[in-house]
Amino acid sequence: MSITEPTAAEHDFGPEWKNQMVRQAMDGARAAMELAGLPPLPRIVCLCGSTRFYDAFQAANYERTMAGEIVLSVGFYPHAKAEHGHGEGVGHDSAEKVSLDELHKRKVDLADYVLVVSDETGYFGESTAGEIAYAVAQDKPIRFAVAASLQRALEAGLLGMSAGVPCGCGPDERCFECATDEEAAAAIPPFPLGGAS
Repeated sequence: MSITEPTAAEHDFGPEWKNQMVRQAMDGARAAMELAGLPPLPRIVCLCGSTRFYDAFQAANYERTMAGEIVLSVGFYPHAKAEHGHGEGVGHDSAEKVSLDELHKRKVDLADYVLVVSDETGYFGESTAGEIAYAVAQDKPIRFAVAASLQRALEAGLLGMSAGVPCGCGPDERCFECATDEEAAAAIPPFPLGGAS
């Protein structure tokens, strides 16, 4: 008698297993490209942020593309001003909006890291907060184009750390739970645009 393992379609192995399979598949694809003598796959970045910052998205897309990275971004800007040709027809609670949010999470799955785009205030809304939380759950590195976005994410507890809350780990073993804001910012540095890579 033979016992076979259930397939993913037959059994829900959970998000950790699924994430591990995605990482292994990407590693396998990179190894196959190397064996075939193809050039290495460039880093892949997924841009996240409020779609009201159309110009910031375009600047980040340009900067990361010129740095030699593959850029995954939003394809629709419902909050953008009319001059950009977006923003009509999709409400915040529509089925299309939910589908677009899920589509963007699949882009996060493909990315090597996430870059959160914002204006100087660091604003991001519920969708971006969900994308940041999702990226953290997938163990994706997260960078911030604006330091104020990092601070906002820390204050919202989105990065899996509570800056300034002592956990008892000791002064020589500073963990994310008891890190000061400065230590947390050093651990996950902002990713300034304009030449940084």
